[in-house]
Amino acid sequence: MNLVSLQHLVRSVRTLAEDCQVIVLGSASLLASFPELGEDAEPLTATYDADLCPQPFDETTALMIHESLGESGAFHLRHGYHVDVLRDSIFETLPPKKMPVT
Repeated sequence: MNLVSLQHLVRSVRTLAEDCQVIVLGSASLLASFPELGEDAEPLTATYDADLCPQPFDETTALMIHESLGESGAFHLRHGYHVDVLRDSIFETLPPKKMPVT
């Protein structure tokens, strides 16, 4: 995965779900700050998916994204990368945001 591929996936999700924001989680999220990790022979070149969570979340939108952009679909076969749709319950598993101590 590289930054251009990630941007393509996010644009594709936004085209399908125009009223949604897209939250990027997982290793592909590093590309926003460290695009060089997706360059040749760098760690993220072996990643072929992006973990994305549409917000607001609903199952119909998630199913539509999965069927259109998910693993083993036509998009994946053509481009070589795909979306893993995350449910918004994923946020319950993340550590709470810590406030800075002043």
